[in-house]
Amino acid sequence: MLWVRRGLVFIFSVILLVCLIGIVFTTSLQTSLMRPQTVEKWIAQSNVYGSISSTIALKAQKSIYNDIPGGSSISSSVIQKAAQNAFPVPLTRQVVTGFLTSNYAWLKGVTNIPRFTIDLTKEKQQFVSQVASQAAQSHLGDLPKCSLTEAPPLSSTSPLLLGCLPIGINTQAATSLISQQLLSTKGYLQNPVITPTDISTSGINVGGQPYYLRLSSAPKIYQFIQKLPWILAIGILASLTAVVLGSRKKRFGMLLISLVFLFSSLAVLAARQFTTSAASSAQQYALRHVTEQPLSQSLSVFLHLLRNKIMIVDDHFIIIYLVLMLLLGCVFMLLRFRSKTPKKVLSSAHPESSSISHKAIITEVTRANMVQPKKRHPRPPKLIQ
Repeated sequence: MLWVRRGLVFIFSVILLVCLIGIVFTTSLQTSLMRPQTVEKWIAQSNVYGSISSTIALKAQKSIYNDIPGGSSISSSVIQKAAQNAFPVPLTRQVVTGFLTSNYAWLKGVTNIPRFTIDLTKEKQQFVSQVASQAAQSHLGDLPKCSLTEAPPLSSTSPLLLGCLPIGINTQAATSLISQQLLSTKGYLQNPVITPTDISTSGINVGGQPYYLRLSSAPKIYQFIQKLPWILAIGILASLTAVVLGSRKKRFGMLLISLVFLFSSLAVLAARQFTTSAASSAQQYALRHVTEQPLSQSLSVFLHLLRNKIMIVDDHFIIIYLVLMLLLGCVFMLLRFRSKTPKKVLSSAHPESSSISHKAIITEVTRANMVQPKKRHPRPPKLIQ
């Protein structure tokens, strides 16, 4: 039965190794992606809120220059300023917070699907009105007045293509026409009302299956990861107990556990390469679907913060495992040293008790001599003279 005992100790050692490595990664996820407050903090640090307005401005500029006749005459600074006014940081923060809150409620099982509605109709109208007003004033304000022979009808051409200002045409009419042209473009905020069904794993308003259906198993995985550290902690305690009690000599059980801690720290250290590769793959995936530079840079900073947080947690566990390994190794060496020390004789170990017993023996001998009667020796015979 000795080999059965050794086999069980080996099995529980492997279980201990797996649990020690697993609790590192689950704790990293718990402290990084499992808390919406942490994610919101990193989003703010990576300037995602500010990059959203810049991204909208870039998409709008591209659409205006390509789809509106004479749109290239509108200054990019005008478009950028209008986007910052229509989509300020507090608004984007509110939108992102609502999006995260609804999705975490879905992951936790509070709702069966994410429930949010992002309505940017008013903001889009404000953006279009400001761009159209600035474009009309900038372009028409410097135009000379047209003569009767060269005055074209305003309805037949774009105000941004006019070479002269027709008689009786004011800036307000031109602004209204430019606004209609801006609203008809499809390059940005084509549907200003965004719901979960409008978002797929490929982007917003691009068609395809909604992301919550494509990732239907995400809530179960999220909830299991929430419970996994407690399960692994119980597995660690049970494995430690089984290895110590199952070992024929307890000091060898401690030595085995210290080696498991050493291998766990080395495995976590080796997992750094995997973490770096996974972060690089996630960054490439994000950049492939986000072509606008401001937003892609913000996402890169966010992923960098996430990777740093995971590596910090890994470092803490590596230090803890190495310290425990050294402590258990010291205990093993101490127990081994004591087991090899020869036992001293009782008299040398307890000199007082030895002297007391010696005195007792002398006392008993003295008493025996006192009680025993003296032997009389026969007198020699007298000689007769």
